Amino acid sequence: MGNRANMVVVENGDWTLHYAHWAGCRMLDALAFGPEHAVRYIRAHELWPTERW
Repeated sequence: MGNRANMVVVENGDWTLHYAHWAGCRMLDALAFGPEHAVRYIRAHELWPTERW
């Protein structure tokens, strides 16, 4: 069990994939405070190799 989330940050045409086992239910909270807060929240989670989704 978990609230898994795959999160992508796209900047200047490049993207990074992040994974969190328990962050899925908290994404709306992060987004409610604006894009800057959401990006900081996403980057605080594990960076996932780009060949895995």
